[in-house]
Amino acid sequence: MSLDTNLPIRPEMDDAFTKEWSFLAAPGTWFSGEERVEIAAEARRAMTESLSDDGRRTQAVGGERTASRLEGMAPEPLSDVVRMVAASSPLISAEWVAALEGRGIDLPAYAEIIGLVSRLSAIDLFHRALGLPLQPLPEPEPGEPTRVPPPTDLVFGKSFLPMVAPVSIPQTISLVPPETIAWQELSDVMYMTFDQMGDPDFRRSLHRTQIELVAARTSQVNECFY
Repeated sequence: MSLDTNLPIRPEMDDAFTKEWSFLAAPGTWFSGEERVEIAAEARRAMTESLSDDGRRTQAVGGERTASRLEGMAPEPLSDVVRMVAASSPLISAEWVAALEGRGIDLPAYAEIIGLVSRLSAIDLFHRALGLPLQPLPEPEPGEPTRVPPPTDLVFGKSFLPMVAPVSIPQTISLVPPETIAWQELSDVMYMTFDQMGDPDFRRSLHRTQIELVAARTSQVNECFY
């Protein structure tokens, strides 16, 4: 991936985005490369449709929409789940998550969807914020998902998924360890590393206090219950 802009963007940002595109295209734990790229495409459509004229998000569940290739590739509700995560996450409840398995979507597969969609959202919104065109999604790589079972020592925290202890935001999708690793690697570049979080005077272009102000405001706008 190449960020075509004269803005002073850190080189590691471009490297992180390129790595994420390669990871997106490859077979995952529960979805093939083709399914993962189509999940990203469906999520991108949902996010685009949910942006109102003034740039704020609107809820995008139900109603008319572009037909999804996912409907021929995976269980019927998969496209609806992807769209919910991508564009209507404030509507997700513990009851909604608990009902997923009855609709044919196991919780580890749901965790993989969250990982894919959340990282795509971060990268796409970065491009939108800078007035850059969205990067074309990668061509999927062949191969089958690994289907490695999730860890067994799981606990519940405030989120709706069981996770590997200790209970924390970074562990939310630890049902699928590769997704947690990919999330952390992107977060390290776009936000800060765990070591940097321990430094109250950390600075990139912004001081730590300014970074946290932006993060807190973003969480409020997105109705993040953390």
